[in-house]
Amino acid sequence: MYGSCQTPDHPHVDLRAAARLMVGLEQERELTEADLPRCTTCGEVLTPLMFAPKPQRHSQQVAGLNKLVRAHADQPLAVLELGLVIRTH
Repeated sequence: MYGSCQTPDHPHVDLRAAARLMVGLEQERELTEADLPRCTTCGEVLTPLMFAPKPQRHSQQVAGLNKLVRAHADQPLAVLELGLVIRTH
C-alpha cells in the first residue's frame, strides 16, 4: 500500500514500514496525529492509495479537482464528469 499527499508531483510513499511501526506503537500507547505517516517533501499527512504508485495522472486529476473546489468554495459550482472506461477481457 502506498500513501500520497495532495501535491501531485511529490513522491508516493510505501506505507508498509509505517504501518508496522504504528502497530507497535499502538501496543505501547494511544496513537496521536504526530504518529501518522507524512510526505517526505512537505510534511503533510499522507492519504492511503489503493493502487500502485504508477498511475500518477489519477492523483493529479484529483488534486486539480480539489484545488478547483477549494478556490470556488463560496460560489455555486457544478462539476460535469466525462470519462472513458477501458475494458480488457
